[in-house]
Amino acid sequence: MKHLTLLLIVALMVLPSCKKADVEPLGQALIVSFEASSTLTAVYAPVTLIWEVKNADMVILTDAGLVQAVGSRDVNPQETTTYTLMAEGADGVKVSKSLTIDVDRGQACAGLRVSEYAYIGGGDMYVKVGPNLNAFYAARNVVIRWTLYDGKGNVLQVYDGIIPKIMPGESGEITINGKKISFATSRVEIISCDSPLVKP
Repeated sequence: MKHLTLLLIVALMVLPSCKKADVEPLGQALIVSFEASSTLTAVYAPVTLIWEVKNADMVILTDAGLVQAVGSRDVNPQETTTYTLMAEGADGVKVSKSLTIDVDRGQACAGLRVSEYAYIGGGDMYVKVGPNLNAFYAARNVVIRWTLYDGKGNVLQVYDGIIPKIMPGESGEITINGKKISFATSRVEIISCDSPLVKP
């Protein structure tokens, strides 16, 4: 009887520990942190991504591939970009976290100005625009408007001309052709433009 009681006590002690071992979950990856030194940057300016992951058998970062569980990486986004950190633990479950770096393009159009203009007779206006001070973006389809006024400030005539492209560091020129007309004053302005990226 003593032996039977002792055997029963041992069985009761061993059984819970075996059951616990059977149902204990495998390690799941945990992304403790995934941050950037800045979430708003100028085009091509360096940004540092910093992360920490626990219980991971594999960690992957966008555009970098496999990385260490704890680390950092400098990136130079040329446009607004979302970076994703993905980790997988021993249980095979994948977890991920994403962050977006917004790039302030500092568009060439925003800093573009009419630097010179002159009525050259015969109904024509010479216009010089620039220089384009942006290092990475061209100014494209720059629409120049020449408006003529009479002595009372009334609009007599409006003429538009387009400069196809002004590259970084350069100026653009155009002669706007108009009809021969008598006017008191005139105004020359940029009314539209777009800024495609020009890779350095």
